[in-house]
Amino acid sequence: MSWALIDHEGGVVPLAKPSREVAPDHLEFVRALPCCMCGAPAPSEAHHVESRGARGSDFYAIPVCHDCHDKCDGSISEGEQWKATAHVLRRRFVGPLRWGGGK
Repeated sequence: MSWALIDHEGGVVPLAKPSREVAPDHLEFVRALPCCMCGAPAPSEAHHVESRGARGSDFYAIPVCHDCHDKCDGSISEGEQWKATAHVLRRRFVGPLRWGGGK
């Protein structure tokens, strides 16, 4: 896929392909969390909500165990994946929390 804009005169302006946000330290943090789907203890795998091939950021990854990672495609809604992503980011940058709205 090539990236381009069309200017007001109808001309094509080529753009550089957007780069993917890479954050190995964040992925390490995500892998140290329990699975957000079943609660299995760490280490977890980092499931990218937006695929890396689609230039998904490493900050949009959620912790899932191997079994749940196999089920991620189709078994958890995109909305739930984004909700889990928000929880991961909050946990890393604000403070601890429990999955599932625990007390």
